[in-house]
Amino acid sequence: MNVRERARQYYQGNKEKVKQQSREYYRLNRASILARMRARYYLLNNYPELGGRNLLSLGELSEHQRGGHRKRRLELINRMGGKCIRCGFDDWRALQVDHINGGGAKDRCKTASPLVYLKKIEENKADYQLLCANCNWIKKYENEESAQKRID
Repeated sequence: MNVRERARQYYQGNKEKVKQQSREYYRLNRASILARMRARYYLLNNYPELGGRNLLSLGELSEHQRGGHRKRRLELINRMGGKCIRCGFDDWRALQVDHINGGGAKDRCKTASPLVYLKKIEENKADYQLLCANCNWIKKYENEESAQKRID
């Protein structure tokens, strides 16, 4: 008997127990399950190149894992000027999209996936700026946005 047959046999003998465990898992993880579902729905409706395929059929590979995240990030960096607005540094590997008014960590937590987040940045460019990693950390420190302020 293979694994699939054993699983089917277990399910048949323990339907109520399995259903109860499933309900409990959903109750405990509802927010993350719904966020994944919203992200899949968004991707399927806003990116027709996926061809209407269910993302589950793609082996649960995210856009980031398929390499598309880097491509979209590079496109975004180029559209935002391709260099740090403070010092002019232009190596894409150290450029970061910064929230002009701070609050980036909270904003990222509200977004379901990196792809959706990049799309949001593209739609609201006035709220973001391109900084190199050094200038971004200096800005965070000057504006007391960093964790360092709690240590000082």
